[in-house]
Parts: sequence; structure tokens; C-alpha cells
Amino acid sequence: MVSTPSTPSVSRANRAGRRSLPGASDSRLGTTVPRFLFAAIVVAVMSVGQSVTQIGVRERPIVVDTRRRTSARHFARAIARHDQLLDVAIAMLAVMIGHTTMVSLFCLRYVVSAWRQST
Repeated sequence: MVSTPSTPSVSRANRAGRRSLPGASDSRLGTTVPRFLFAAIVVAVMSVGQSVTQIGVRERPIVVDTRRRTSARHFARAIARHDQLLDVAIAMLAVMIGHTTMVSLFCLRYVVSAWRQST
């Protein structure tokens, strides 16, 4: 008796040439409808909350604009005079430079590798 390797069962989605996500159900109403209903309920609750905020808040109109304009020179002086603001500004600048550099490099690497795999 010759043993043949057993073939794994293939779902209907895979037989039709489509890929199914792990944990996804083959039935059309399996997990899609509850997730959609949950998302719709969340959107409705958030919309009601935002509407109450927009309708319920009344601001008095400003008759005369008494605010002074802040120039770039005044802004730079305020940061330079306060040592804590200067430290935070330098740290924020370093973080944002590092973040932007890493994201752009990894994005470039991903796009190049995806392009190479597609050709």
C-alpha cells in the first residue's frame, strides 16, 4: 500500500483565486455585519456628541480685536529667554528630525523593494 501525502483543505475563497484573511469567515454575514454595526453605532454616538457641542456652545462676538500680533523676533526672544522652553524646543527639533529621517528612509526602502518585487 502506497501512502499519498494528504492535501490540506482549501477554503472556497482560495479556490476562487482570492486570498482570505486569517480568522475571516467564508460566510458573507460572518463577521462583517457586526463590525459594520459597531462602527455605525460609534459614528452615530460621536456625531450626536459633536452636534451637542456645536449647538450648545455660544461665544460672544469680539467687537474690537485688542490682541497684539506676535512677530517672529518676539517669538524667538520668548523661547531664548526661558531656559525650559529652549530645552524643549531643542529636544522637539531633534526628535522631529530623527522621526522624519527614519520615516522617509524606511518609506523609500519599502517602495524600492516593492517596486523590485513587482518587476
